[in-house]
Amino acid sequence: MSEPESRSTADPAHDRPADTPAFPTGPAPARHPALTPAGMTAAMSLMLLLGMCTGTIGAALPKLRDHFAVSDGAAAQSITVYNLGALVAIVGCAALTRRRTPPRAVATPMRVTTHSLILFALGTATMGLSPGFEVFLVGVAVAGSGYGSLVLHLNSTFAQGFTEHNVVMVNMINALFGTGAILGSLAIAPLGAKGVLASFAATAILAALTFPAVGTTRAIKAEPPTAARPGRRELAALAPFIMIALFYAGLETGTAGLESTYLTHVGHSDDYAAVGTALFWAGLTIGRVVIPPLARRTAPATLLAYISATAGLAALAALIPDAALIAFAVAGIAMGPIFPTTLAWLARSHPAAHTANSALLVASMIGSTTLPALVALLGQTTSTRVIPLAIATIGAAVFLTVLRRPSPAPRP
Repeated sequence: MSEPESRSTADPAHDRPADTPAFPTGPAPARHPALTPAGMTAAMSLMLLLGMCTGTIGAALPKLRDHFAVSDGAAAQSITVYNLGALVAIVGCAALTRRRTPPRAVATPMRVTTHSLILFALGTATMGLSPGFEVFLVGVAVAGSGYGSLVLHLNSTFAQGFTEHNVVMVNMINALFGTGAILGSLAIAPLGAKGVLASFAATAILAALTFPAVGTTRAIKAEPPTAARPGRRELAALAPFIMIALFYAGLETGTAGLESTYLTHVGHSDDYAAVGTALFWAGLTIGRVVIPPLARRTAPATLLAYISATAGLAALAALIPDAALIAFAVAGIAMGPIFPTTLAWLARSHPAAHTANSALLVASMIGSTTLPALVALLGQTTSTRVIPLAIATIGAAVFLTVLRRPSPAPRP
């Protein structure tokens, strides 16, 4: 499964038309002083760790199902609960931002990130030590709340701290998330269920080592009080971005979380399914690393239309069981840049960057929570073989929304 920033009104990038290229060339940009080498290393390591945890949950569903003796639908609740925790956290972060004046808002990200890191560590520790499925779900919810807030603040940090090259930097930080998801999926392939639980406990220990990442959130700029209350025209301009985020999140999370279930039900082993999930995350990572530099001269709307259509078609190809492994990997490559590019594009064009970014992440968490659950329910009540078709339908929704060509909000 995924991504913020603001600019000075004197920045000429504000006046760039919506369909101009989003991938600038030229010398490396200056970065915010808070982005020290040690802090950036910790932030990147934390994003890697978040990806590992997220990838492990999806890939391990068949093993968790057998270990806790629950149904496919019950095991899939882990994904829903994880993203529901993230959704609650992001909504809470948005509320904190709106209630504070700019001077206090500057300090808020550091405090919230500290608490979020603690929650993530506590949640993963609970998951690793859980004696039963109910306790495991509690740990998943706590870890998810930490995860959601951390994703929000890390993406905001890299989007705002690197200004002109924010598209590349946001894609890069999310590529690290994908790399972590690959490692998490592959690591649990040879493990039994107890080994999977032990990996969650190890995640809690590693999370504590990334504490220096907290300091990088000073790069998140405070917004003027008016940014907390966008007008109707701004909301109208923001709406297509929100729908892209919602559908895309369902596309990514649904594929990452339910691919393993689909593969096992069409005759493949649990280990094969775990490798398939890892290949999907590998595709996401490759897409985020390779496509943005190749598409430097491509308008964001055009790029998003092409890659969302490709993702949907690849998901359809997964209806052929023997082709599913490669089809899901190709879908991952196409999906990879969708959310980071949308996020960075919005941050360039919207005057209330952090508020807009929070709205996008709230939408993405709603999509991550509801759409995979609906797909899982559909598979459980009809046939698991409909999962690729349902995922392809979500991909088509992303494509159709992109065709609306969202426009920048008017400058205040």
